[in-house]
Amino acid sequence: MTVQAYQTLYESSIAYGMRKALMAEQKRNEMTARIKELEEAWEELAEETRKLQQEQEDVVRKFSDESEREDKEHTSNVDRLNALNNDYKNELETLLSTPAK
Repeated sequence: MTVQAYQTLYESSIAYGMRKALMAEQKRNEMTARIKELEEAWEELAEETRKLQQEQEDVVRKFSDESEREDKEHTSNVDRLNALNNDYKNELETLLSTPAK
């Protein structure tokens, strides 16, 4: 090979190496940007998860409080109705036990 051929081979290999280096740098920059996007998306999803968990806890607490209140109200109504029933029963027994004239 002549010096001119070696010179051409050298220049084309340098150009090839520069293209590959630039492509690698561009790919690295794209990947860095993609990583940043994914981290931001992850943070948003983590915040949304925290909000949804808090909302779930609030709903469960509200349901529990409401259920407890309804149970107390039901127990109170049952006790009141049992007392009323006993009063009616006693009144009925009193009316039935009085001697007829």
